[in-house]
Order: sequence, then C-alpha cells, then structure tokens
Amino acid sequence: YKKFMQNLYSWLPYTLDIVRESEVHSHVPEEKSYLFKAIDGATTELEILNWLYATVQIVKPSKILETGSFIGVGTLAMAFACKINSFGKVYSLESKSVYLEDAKKLIQLAELNNFVEFIQEDSIEYLKKCNYKFDIGFFDSENCIRAKECEICLDKNILTKMAIFHDTSKHRCFELTEKDKIEQEKYRKDVFELAKRKNCTGYYENELSEKFKNLNWQKYL
Repeated sequence: YKKFMQNLYSWLPYTLDIVRESEVHSHVPEEKSYLFKAIDGATTELEILNWLYATVQIVKPSKILETGSFIGVGTLAMAFACKINSFGKVYSLESKSVYLEDAKKLIQLAELNNFVEFIQEDSIEYLKKCNYKFDIGFFDSENCIRAKECEICLDKNILTKMAIFHDTSKHRCFELTEKDKIEQEKYRKDVFELAKRKNCTGYYENELSEKFKNLNWQKYL
C-alpha cells in the first residue's frame, strides 16, 4: 500500500507520512474528508496538490504565483511539474520566516531550487509593486486577503490564465466561530464577485473536503 501511495504522489518525498484528512482535521459530514489524504492538519490535501501538479503540466506556465508557502508541500508539487515541463518557476510568497525555512529545506532536498523563488514579504505589498506576469495564481495565504491578492493581480493585468483559491468551502461556516464564520462568508462573496469581472470566463467550485474548495477561472489575454 505504501509503495502504491508513493507512486500515486510521485512528487512527494517518501519520508512524509500519508494519513486520511479526517484523522488530522475536523470537518462536517458533507465534506467527506475521509475520502482525502493529507500529511498534517494544515497542508493542502494531496488530491488537490496532485491536481495542481497535473494542471501545471497541462497549462505549461512560465511563471506561477503562490501566496502562502507554509512548509512548501504545495510549492514542491508545482515546482516538480515545472521540472517535468523543463521550464517554469514558482514564485512563492511567505511572510513568516519559520515556515519559509522549512519550505526552502524541502525544495533543496528535492533539488528543485532552479524552479522556485521564495519571497519573504507581505503578499499585498509585494503584488502592488510586482511587474511579473503570472500564468497561474494559487491563493493560499490568510483567507481574509486572498481575494484582495487576486484583485490586485487582475487590476494590474499580471494574471493571465487561471486563479485558484483554497479553503472556499461553504460548509466551513457550520464549524467555525461566529467571527471566523463572518470572515469565511466574506471571503466567498469576494471571490464570487471577482469571477463576475469582464476579463474572467467563470469559475468551478469543488465542494468536497474543507480544503478542496477551490474557485478558479481562466482569463484570456
């Protein structure tokens, strides 16, 4: 079974243990978290990272924006896909040095340094001055600023093909505190508003597992 898992997530280091998402993070029944795999309670589910891994191979992006590196597992999946493509780079933003150091070690261990640039800076401030054009944006920082990050990219025309949002679950509202529930509802509302913009073609939302709730769209050049 372990060998099967290693083949299924070929980009994931074999030293990391794989568990069911339901074992490491609380969920409401509608999210069916027992169907998903994870390595801890904070990192993105492996199924969505596999999806990102495949998407990068299909879209063939030159530049990928990631907000919120955390310990670098999502960065790893996308960078590995860039290596398979033989080009492309993940520009990963993380403001907390303790996470960034772990992420850098993971990328170095996988020998993917040429496909990743880590940036320790507030994501909003960085994007305000950034002049890169990104083909894909994976927004996975603090919920309260993800929509704003994307809005800046769209206003500046520096996101050209696809925006992917993490943790957009409508079911999360049933298990959060009142304050966090209000924040989650605002996050969802703001993302849906972005999808209505003329330079966006729509969205897709997956409603399974708390962290496999993503809105994404393609924006034509």
